[in-house]
Amino acid sequence: MNALLIFASEEPNGSFIPGDVNEFYWGLLAFLIVVGLIAWKGGPVISKYMKGHSEKIESDLADAETERETAEGKVSDLEAALGDSSGESERILADAKATATQLEADLKAKADADVVDMRARAEVEIESLKAHAAADLQARVAALTLGAAEEVVRQNLDAEAQGRLVEDYISQVGSQA
Repeated sequence: MNALLIFASEEPNGSFIPGDVNEFYWGLLAFLIVVGLIAWKGGPVISKYMKGHSEKIESDLADAETERETAEGKVSDLEAALGDSSGESERILADAKATATQLEADLKAKADADVVDMRARAEVEIESLKAHAAADLQARVAALTLGAAEEVVRQNLDAEAQGRLVEDYISQVGSQA
C-alpha cells in the first residue's frame, strides 16, 4: 500500500523515495532499530529454541537408535531361540522314539516272561490234576476191588465163575478210565 502511495505522490523527486526524504530516513532508521532490537533480543531466544529443538531431535534419534538396537537384539535372541527350538524338538522326538523302542522291548520281554510263567503254572496244574485223577482212579479201583472181593466172598464161586467175575471187572474198569 505504501508503494502505491509512493508512486501516486504528486511531487516526484525523480527516484523511488517519497516526496519527503526526511520521512523516509526516519522510517528507515525506525525500521532498522526495530529489526536490530528483534535480532538482539529475539535472536538468542530463537537460537536457543532452535538449539533445544536440534538437541531434542538428536536425543530422539539416539533413543530411537538405542530402541532399534534393543529390538534387533531381541529379534536375534528370538531367532536363536527358534533355531534352538527346532533342534530341541528333534532331540525330544529322538528321545521319544528311543523311549518307545525301549518300552516295546520291555513289554515284549515281560510278555515272554509271562508266557513262560503261565506255561510253568499250567504244567504244574496239569501234573497236579494228573496226580489227583490217578488218586481218584486208584481210590475207585480200590473201591471196586473191594466190592468185587465182597461179591466173591458172598458167593462162593467156582473157578470158572471167579474168572468171569474178574474179567467183567477189568472190562468195567477199562471202560470207565
